[in-house]
Amino acid sequence: MFFRMTSSWDPVQVADTDAERAAVRAFRDAHGEPAEFDDGPGIVHLYSGTADQLKAVATLRIFEGSAPPADAVERFSLGLFPNLSSLRFAEIGRFVFAPGAAGRVLPSMARGVYDTMAGTERCDIALSLAPPQVVNHHRKLGGRPYGAPPVQRNGGLHVPLAAVLSDAGYLKGVGAITAGQVSKHFGEGKREPLDLEPLKPLFERDEALIESDSARIWSAMRATLDENAGPSLVDQLSESALRRMAADGLILEVPVGGVITEQGGDDDSILLILRGQFEVLRNSHPIATLGRGDVVGEVAFFLQAGQRSATVRSVDGGRVVVLRRHFLQELNRQDPDAAFTILMNLGRVLSTRLVGAIP
Repeated sequence: MFFRMTSSWDPVQVADTDAERAAVRAFRDAHGEPAEFDDGPGIVHLYSGTADQLKAVATLRIFEGSAPPADAVERFSLGLFPNLSSLRFAEIGRFVFAPGAAGRVLPSMARGVYDTMAGTERCDIALSLAPPQVVNHHRKLGGRPYGAPPVQRNGGLHVPLAAVLSDAGYLKGVGAITAGQVSKHFGEGKREPLDLEPLKPLFERDEALIESDSARIWSAMRATLDENAGPSLVDQLSESALRRMAADGLILEVPVGGVITEQGGDDDSILLILRGQFEVLRNSHPIATLGRGDVVGEVAFFLQAGQRSATVRSVDGGRVVVLRRHFLQELNRQDPDAAFTILMNLGRVLSTRLVGAIP
């Protein structure tokens, strides 16, 4: 089954045969991303390319709100959704791309996945999990936080996201690449769009747990700079540089015991603690305590592989700013002096901790 959006886009195919599904599973395994869901009713595999030469794959789990999988109820806090039993959901697993294919194939995959969810499977809402540092990018695909607390997955906190497939206004407003697909499936003579009014309080709740407004993020970073006495990521940065950082960041509320990085995990984001105490553990042994103004992730930042050298978990509940590693590359193009200052700050943080570790 193909979805050809334009002749210049890669077709996206549903894996209907055993051979196709086996090829998708083998592709995921070869790229270190085994399927999140066991094959069975409600599982849909999609791919771009051919079964012999895949470019990208995605897996969906389709279920009714009246009979959701137990793990989905917990992971996505499904009890928050009004009229749950009347809704049909698609849980989106991680997209996996062949090396170098993501930039070209992602738009086609996103549209193909959307057409499958909204068309063939007649779903109302798509669910996904995203690491904090890429939540803002997922917003541009239509996913948004809705008040569900972060969950532990693959060595760190992930944010539950939901996309209302018939919400053309929101998708157009964020510039989602699937916005043009809505009219194919919803409207006169097609599916009735979901009533958005009962869902409004749901999406307003995310502000308590996740903050993506750049002005408020900048204000929190500014306050941290004013009060912090030790070496910090934001030392000596100009107001304009702080604002650029804030535009790329996200503030995340971390529950008591929440792990923000896990030793050995592949995660190179930088975190700035705004509130709370965080325990640092290496090989399960406590080695340090971090607090307001401290940086997490400076070691992984300088490692090419980006692997975490320690586990960091919240002692009493906290708040952190999450920044992608790539923000520094982007900042270097806009403000090389600020990028250099941040590198120096990270170096000072790392050297201070190394000196403190010497007996």
